[in-house]
Amino acid sequence: MKNESLRICEIFLFLLVVILFIGCGKKKPEIKWDYSNKDIIGSDLGQSELNFINLDVYIDATTSMQGFAVNPNNAYNKFLEEIETAANTAWEKTDVKYFKFGTNIKRIERNEFLRAKFPGFYSDRGIFEKTKIDSVIYKTDLSRLSVVVTDLFQTEGDINSIVLQIKERCFSKNIQLAILGVKSYYEGKVFDAKVPSYKFVSKMDDEKTFRPFYAIMFGEPQNILRLFTALKNKPFVKEENFILISKFLVNKFETKLTKTKESKSLSMRKSEKGPNTFEYTLKENARGGKFDLELSYDRMKFTPQFDPSLLELEVFSKRNLNKAKEKIDSSYSRDLRLIGLKHDENKINSALELELENEPGIFSYRVYLQLPAIGGFIIPDWVKEFSSENPSPSKDANKTLNLEKFITNLIQANISISRTKIAKFFITIRHQ
Repeated sequence: MKNESLRICEIFLFLLVVILFIGCGKKKPEIKWDYSNKDIIGSDLGQSELNFINLDVYIDATTSMQGFAVNPNNAYNKFLEEIETAANTAWEKTDVKYFKFGTNIKRIERNEFLRAKFPGFYSDRGIFEKTKIDSVIYKTDLSRLSVVVTDLFQTEGDINSIVLQIKERCFSKNIQLAILGVKSYYEGKVFDAKVPSYKFVSKMDDEKTFRPFYAIMFGEPQNILRLFTALKNKPFVKEENFILISKFLVNKFETKLTKTKESKSLSMRKSEKGPNTFEYTLKENARGGKFDLELSYDRMKFTPQFDPSLLELEVFSKRNLNKAKEKIDSSYSRDLRLIGLKHDENKINSALELELENEPGIFSYRVYLQLPAIGGFIIPDWVKEFSSENPSPSKDANKTLNLEKFITNLIQANISISRTKIAKFFITIRHQ
């Protein structure tokens, strides 16, 4: 009986040891991130989207636009002729719908759209009185490409309202936009918010006296660029007079991270998680170290230039601490600092300093390089050239009121939805 009791105790102790062994040997939850680059460079369009486009063309039919329609051979009329042709060149199949707008929006057939080359198109009551671009903004859709042809005649209050609506209706829904400025012969009446309307006539042989109109394009950046590529070879379309305002600034990027010679407490490990991921082991009782960061990038063409010296870090961390039972969810981190940033064309070099709490575990970081919330972009020269704060018959008579302010505010509104990022990489530190 005694031997049997001893035998039962031995079995019980054996099972207890096994249970403890299994419990202690259980792996801690693995730290995971989304390692794709779609939040930096966007997503590729599907094959069906590559072959087909829904295109909406809106023509500003207010009185100030009438001056562009007096000459059948000017850039304005040629541009209207080329919109449909460009779409048919860029895509195998197109579904094009036409509208005229001003005080209200009116759906029109193609034959009426062709009348936009003649002054009578701009005399519809209930439309010609006032330019209300906001009514067009509410009809934009990510599944379609919208082109709005207008002279951007707006009051100063209109600009603030329109920017807010574009922010809420477009940028917040991932609908991006581009603006193409085209100078054309003009003979008509210019309406401006700060002075009474005035007659203006361009000189036929002097492009400096031409007045600009604009094609504002709403949709996916890839679709916008595809249409513009089909348009830009026309002699009246100048590539340098085009700006794409998008949440994406780069087509691709690559980061390299190496520890400095002085950081002897760090040793590199091979990362199995793909490009732009780095792993290191940190010795016991060490607090961190320094890295040399090298970034190369391919800026998306036609997006506004930015000042690389103003780039900032945004860092999120996840931790598996040895003493903790579960990992800690992603949180904002100040464990990494950017030091001594230098830039040359499309390359950036900087030191990256790591400082940890003296606690063993696995520390994983998702690191963004992003532009500041205010003032990171450079407005193109053509925008300043086309813009005036106070056009009048005696000065800047053919320029656009507050174009620079309008585009500056659009860029800022886009940033306010989502800070513009040009790179993302990951660092995992195994602290012994």
